[in-house]
Amino acid sequence: MNPDPLVDFLRQYAPTAPPPSPGLEARILNATRPQPRPVWHWFPPALAVAGLSLWLGVASAHLWQPSPAQVAEMEAWVEANWHGSGDELLPLP
Repeated sequence: MNPDPLVDFLRQYAPTAPPPSPGLEARILNATRPQPRPVWHWFPPALAVAGLSLWLGVASAHLWQPSPAQVAEMEAWVEANWHGSGDELLPLP
């Protein structure tokens, strides 16, 4: 006998399995295959992503606009450095 009492108990009291139904394996394989989704199922998520992207793009464009003082400072810097001496540029190899 087996020294494990659980194995002995299961062998003694385990019921017999019912016979498998015909076509069970084919039904299981068909159920586990990925089913193609119709194209119209992709429209709501695609529209949601497009709308969110557009909203984030517009929102970030408004957030990152420089203030008039920053624009004036950048323009002054460009005007002051427009005709630079060229010393700050590195020669090409």
